[in-house]
Amino acid sequence: MTVETFCLGNLETNAYLVSADSGSDCWLFDCPGEPHELLRRLAERSMRLQGVFLTHAHVDHIAGLNDLRRAFPGVKIHQHRLEASWLSDPQANLSVWLGEPVTVPMADEFVEDGQNLTLGPWSVEVLHVPGHSPGSVAYWFASENELISGDVLFRSGVGRWDFPHCDRSALRRSLGRLCQLPDQTRVRPGHGGSTTIGREKTSNPYLRSDDPWV
Repeated sequence: MTVETFCLGNLETNAYLVSADSGSDCWLFDCPGEPHELLRRLAERSMRLQGVFLTHAHVDHIAGLNDLRRAFPGVKIHQHRLEASWLSDPQANLSVWLGEPVTVPMADEFVEDGQNLTLGPWSVEVLHVPGHSPGSVAYWFASENELISGDVLFRSGVGRWDFPHCDRSALRRSLGRLCQLPDQTRVRPGHGGSTTIGREKTSNPYLRSDDPWV
């Protein structure tokens, strides 16, 4: 399994391109703004993009979808249905607050908690982990010990809970759920570098103590 990271846009948001070690089929997780480097990579490798999977619908994770759809007009976009309207709602996706309202194509399909996706040789479990946003999801490649976590869990941090539609209590429950995954699970967050569940359980202050939540 190959996971390529692209740090894109003004907010330095991670997009992940997942492909098998052999073959040209690939899957994209999140599509930040200014995706030119990502699109060049897909063209250089003549890769077949089989689907786009969103962790949530905040602007920094979706702003490149218009560019992507122009390059791959048939590719399907997947997200949680609780944020179905956000792709076309600059207020909900927070782009209005950045002064550049963004609307992008509606999703083609919805994912839900506990769903097992078949992506090439992998079975990927969808984990609904609300809190940072109501439709936040993580994608767990159990056989590969890989988790694409969006903005729920970061290296030494967690997702913000002060935006509209955030829920601090739900975020804490979601973090508790992620902590049940194997310690060796590599976490690939929406921002910053990768980490592991084990590292975060021992060093992330939000997972070790109640104090940072006060």
